[in-house]
This record gives sequence, structure tokens and C-alpha cells, in this order.
Amino acid sequence: MIKLGLMGGTFNPIHNGHLMCARIALEALDLDEVLFLPDGEPPHKAGDSLASGVSRLNMTALAVWGQPRFACSDMEITRAGTTYTVDTLTELKKARPDAALYYIIGSDTLYQIVNWRRARDVARLCSLIVIPRPRNQEDMDALRRQAERLKETLGFDIHLAPESGPDLSSTAIRALAAEGGATGDYTPQPVADYIAQHGLYGAPPHQMTCQLSRTLSPHRLSHTLSVAETAVFLAARFGENPCQAHLAGMLHDCAKGLDAPTLLQLIRSGGISADEVELSMPALLHAPAGAALARQQYHVTDAAVLSAIRWHTTGRKNMTRLEKIIYLADMIEPERADFPGLTDIRAEAMVDLDKAVAMAAARSAEYVLERGKKLHPRTMELAREDSPCV
Repeated sequence: MIKLGLMGGTFNPIHNGHLMCARIALEALDLDEVLFLPDGEPPHKAGDSLASGVSRLNMTALAVWGQPRFACSDMEITRAGTTYTVDTLTELKKARPDAALYYIIGSDTLYQIVNWRRARDVARLCSLIVIPRPRNQEDMDALRRQAERLKETLGFDIHLAPESGPDLSSTAIRALAAEGGATGDYTPQPVADYIAQHGLYGAPPHQMTCQLSRTLSPHRLSHTLSVAETAVFLAARFGENPCQAHLAGMLHDCAKGLDAPTLLQLIRSGGISADEVELSMPALLHAPAGAALARQQYHVTDAAVLSAIRWHTTGRKNMTRLEKIIYLADMIEPERADFPGLTDIRAEAMVDLDKAVAMAAARSAEYVLERGKKLHPRTMELAREDSPCV
């Protein structure tokens, strides 16, 4: 049977201490995987300091990407209503009947668990792995006595980890961000960048955001940040690299505010091929020019990211999954003005990436043709495409 560790929390933001505790639990119990579960609407935490569920999910996805045997789930973020652990455990038991569940908690939580919703059912559904506080702060005898009481009264199977967790808090990291301090010493660097670029916790503007603001209108910049946020969410949901998705989302419209001569110059100097249809339609030029600008001024060397920027407007046949994510995020981001079919596309995006992209391309084609404008053939090809992603 698979041994699945579960790491729940607000992750506001996730930090290196969370990752260390998960690694301690993974090694102590020889877990096959640790699944991180950011809270949707936690019953015990609220207020202005709580970042949105999507932002906390995105930071978690960025933090665990590339970490062996770590994964991230959006199940608590996308579930409506207040988040309760017993509901998550019940859902996971149905979805993963082959898995023995191990819920990872800090020692402080062990003293609060009697107040959890349906605590006895929680005990039936999972074992607990308890990570002690730093040794000089923890009364280990008291912790063992509490574990024994919970076993006798509620039936909990409790494992005390052999190592303590670090003395690190999300509260301190939020305060540091608000002061303009570098949070990369306490969080994975992609998380620190996300905090700064999106101005979370009162962080001052990031260099990339400032650079974009010089050419983009406030409305376009807000759209850009929303696309980047949506792109990370989709990447996490469909198992793609969230770091690539975030960078491509941030820069997909980086050339949008430039005039046609400048766009053409960027395309030529960047060695980007643009066809006759694009060259005859200035509205399409910002995508190939954006790929050139991302490489020249933002120093992006990742070919996959540059390609996602290049094709985010017209799309093309046989798009990569990253390209599809950016194409779709551009259309469904939350700030996008409502249009016929948008709700259906957003709903499909939670289930089937390929189908959602085809729906988005079809709606884009309808929009262009309804206004008597010229439609790029690639968009129509994408709308008709039903082959799997490459």
C-alpha cells in the first residue's frame, strides 16, 4: 500500500520550514509522497494578511516543483465553503483507496486536535506525524503524554518525528516582505519572486513589474499579473512547470504597448519569423515581438517560455502544453470582461486542457469573424484540433 503524507496549512506564504518538516516526515516514515494542501477558506485564519487561495496555491506549486516526492493539490482551494480536514481526508480516501494517509502536523496542533471537526473520524481516516518544535522549546514528555491521551480517547495513531522543525514563521516573512526585504533566504526563490512581482503582503514593486509598467497601461499590467497567476494555477493543475508558466505569463504582453514600427524592428532584430497575415495585422505583432523583447531586454533564454509568448495570440497546431496554458490563461483570467461562452471555457479548463483550448480558439474565431475582420488560419486550425498535446 502506498504511504501518502499530507501537509495541510494556509501556506501564507509557504517557506523553507514547511519543506523541511515535510522532508523530515517523509524520511522518518519512509513515505512514498508528500502532498501539499493549501487551505481554501480556513476556519481559524482570516484578515487582510491572508493572501488569496490561488496565490497561496501558486506559491506552494512553485515551492514544491522539482522537489523529489513532493506534489501539490488544489482540492481544498477549489472546494466551496470552509475547509475542514475531515472532508479532505474523506475525499482522498475515495480517490486513493490504495493509499494509507499520514497527516503531518506541528506539535502545537497536537494540543488543538480535539477541537477539530469530527476528530474521531479524522483518527479513523489517517495517522498523524508530529514534528516537534525546536528541542529547546519543546517539552517532549508532555508531547508524548498528549499523544497517548489522543490514542486512548479518540483512537489516533501518532508518530513523533525524530527531528524537530526549524524556528521559522510565515508571519515574520510577511513582515519582511512588507519592509521590502529579500525573502529568498526563507522561501524558495520562485516564491520570493512571486511575492515581489505580485506585491503580496505589501511588498514594494518588483524590478520586472516596474519595467513592464513603463510600456503597459495600468489596465494591461493588471491583466498581465492576472494571466501570470492563472497560468501558474493551470500549470499546477495539469502537471506542468509552474516556474515557466509564471515567467511566460508575466511577459506574454511585454510588447503590447509598443508602436508598429518598433514591433517590426524587434521581430527583425530578434530573428523571429512572422507570416504575411501577421505582418498585415498590427494587432498580432506583439506576440512575435514579445518573444524577441523577452529575450533581449528581460534576458529569457528558455526556448519553451519564448515559444509560449510567441504563440499566445493566434495559437497553432500541435501546441505544447505550456503554450496551451498561456493561450488559455490569456483568455480566462479573472479580470477578463465577460463574453458569451467564457463561463463554459473556464469550467472546462478545470477538467480538460485540450478541450478548453479548442473552445477558446473557436470563440476567438467567432469573435473575429463576427466583426468582419481577417482571421489567422492558425486560430481556426487550433479550434478544430482534437489531437493530444505534444
